[in-house]
Amino acid sequence: MTGHITNPRGCHNTDASPIYRLLDQDRKEIRLFELFPADDDNALVQGRLRHHSLSDKPVYNTVSYVWGDPNLPKKNVAIDGKLLGVTANLYTLLCNLRASKEDTLLWIDAVCINQEDLAERSHQVAMMRQIYEHCREDLVWLGPTFDAEEGHGDAMEAGLQLLGKISANDIRDLQGLGSFFPDPPPTEETRLMETLSQCWMITDEESPILETVMVHPKIWDRIWVVQELACAPRVTLLAGKARLEWDRVARFLGPLPPADAFHFSLGSHANPMAIEYTTLLERVKRFDDQRTLTQKGGRQELFDILARWSGSDSSDPRDRIYGGKQVPFPLGISTLMTGLLCAVLGLAPQELAIPVDYSRTLQEVYIDVARAIIDYSANLDIIAQNPWRHKSSQEHHVQSSPSWVPSFFTPLSTTDTRQRLLFAQRGIFNAGPSTCQVPCIITNGHSLQTRGVVLDTIGKAIPRPVRWDPSENFSSVWMHSGLGEALLDKSYPVYVTGEPAFTAFWRTMSTDRTGFPMKRLQVDEIGVLDASFRDRVKQATIGPRTMTGLDTTSGEDSKIPSQQKLPYLFEDTGCCAVWRFICTQWEFNVTEKGLYTMLLGDCARQGDTIACLEGAKIPMILRELAVDELSEEDVFRFEVIGPAYVHGFMDMEAFNSTVLRERLGLKTEEIFLV
Repeated sequence: MTGHITNPRGCHNTDASPIYRLLDQDRKEIRLFELFPADDDNALVQGRLRHHSLSDKPVYNTVSYVWGDPNLPKKNVAIDGKLLGVTANLYTLLCNLRASKEDTLLWIDAVCINQEDLAERSHQVAMMRQIYEHCREDLVWLGPTFDAEEGHGDAMEAGLQLLGKISANDIRDLQGLGSFFPDPPPTEETRLMETLSQCWMITDEESPILETVMVHPKIWDRIWVVQELACAPRVTLLAGKARLEWDRVARFLGPLPPADAFHFSLGSHANPMAIEYTTLLERVKRFDDQRTLTQKGGRQELFDILARWSGSDSSDPRDRIYGGKQVPFPLGISTLMTGLLCAVLGLAPQELAIPVDYSRTLQEVYIDVARAIIDYSANLDIIAQNPWRHKSSQEHHVQSSPSWVPSFFTPLSTTDTRQRLLFAQRGIFNAGPSTCQVPCIITNGHSLQTRGVVLDTIGKAIPRPVRWDPSENFSSVWMHSGLGEALLDKSYPVYVTGEPAFTAFWRTMSTDRTGFPMKRLQVDEIGVLDASFRDRVKQATIGPRTMTGLDTTSGEDSKIPSQQKLPYLFEDTGCCAVWRFICTQWEFNVTEKGLYTMLLGDCARQGDTIACLEGAKIPMILRELAVDELSEEDVFRFEVIGPAYVHGFMDMEAFNSTVLRERLGLKTEEIFLV
């Protein structure tokens, strides 16, 4: 009898009981499929199911694959003399494996789990990590990518063979791709170009061939197979008759640093030409990162894992969350979900407590996940450095979500996102206490209770000059707004912290960092740079000028240089690299109390509040909302707008400095984010 397929990864006949006997859950039993060898390619795929306890350490291989087109006709597999329907892609894989002419024990989710038994399915999914950890190797089937009738199947096989050849032979004579990212990286463009010319490993003819296995296979975009490749002790790629061990793939990728929520797969200081070239590797690199981190063990951040796989393909945005958790299935859910987050993190499902329920709205799911991340990490990194732009044009799915909840559905834009972050998670800044209150207190289903210190409100926007290339230098208008006319007088103005205003100004413009790699300015560096910058400005000083930056007179009583003569203040310093990195998105502002800040220009507006929150490493821009007249809550409620740099308040001063708290009237209070 031909089975009727209803499950996306391979389905069963409506009367599945003759094929499956009950598993002994107490013995941690699983079914293994013994695939019979065959000489005739057209012969029916056959095999049998056998029960094994993981405690007995059976020898078997697992299989990773994509569903394929669910609309294609299903293929029958004979199991213990009974027919089971599977997807065409899985059938092709089985035909390929049986050609080895050896009996093979396989664990395949669509064959070894009784999809009609929800209790069994939940139990087997809970064992997923153990199943993949105990296998001999995971066989990763790269098909399908194109219509095999067009000959692309042969091209994919050729691509895997070429990758194997490069990793086995050519790589011994050529530099690894890690050479694109020397440590420390050169700062001169000529040195960067010279490095690139020495590291070009792949010819124009080879690149499209490699794309058939490193770019086109749909499996690289599927979240379902992440934990499978991450947990298996060995991984082998399959394409037609070609095979390649994952260790050789990893060798080809080279020692590029792992990607996470704030450092992407190509690094934060990669040369643009290197980025364009190594896009070829990006999909595979994500899997290698996750596999490397998982095999090493130790703590991984839930936040990083979600960010790493934010662009993975899934039919329902909720699958990016649920497909990333190892949890029991509620009744009525037909999609077989593998575990990512719990499996990779090695946590029990209850430790994250994200309910899996497809009847919940996307807004409710995202709130659950954001809450779980905060509870797990005991900080507000997910809010303070949200790599997903909440107010994205792609946010139509969750228009009513709270502002503190990221849109996990929105793919990360590597360049745009990097420029919007301050990398505070790497210990550069500590504006607030390292932890926040957990478990989270969420009122009315959406309002997050936090504690923090309100610093001030944003002042009037300071426009950028017309015809200004921000990558060249910053605005003299910004300098004037922060320093007034007395720029370098002996009685120069003093910043609120007691520091000379000029020093505070340029440190604000560079967000008090140098790079690359990104790091905080040290005391000795500040002294040297301050003297140099003062000398540069003094040499460029002219007479009084209009606010347009045009010269009106000249003389020795000059105060601030015009835009035309303002020197490239940061040129040939580490601050220049940081400035060019953030200048297109960040803008200078002076708050009502005279605090120097750098803000995201497309988000903040005059009157917005700046606050330091417990558990947030950087200050946050908040927008106060009117209290609902019908609400009994007598509290201040704020919408989260984005991050901010506030000079003099990046190291717990808002909480620990008695002088600044008294001078500015600061106090710690409850702040509700909505």
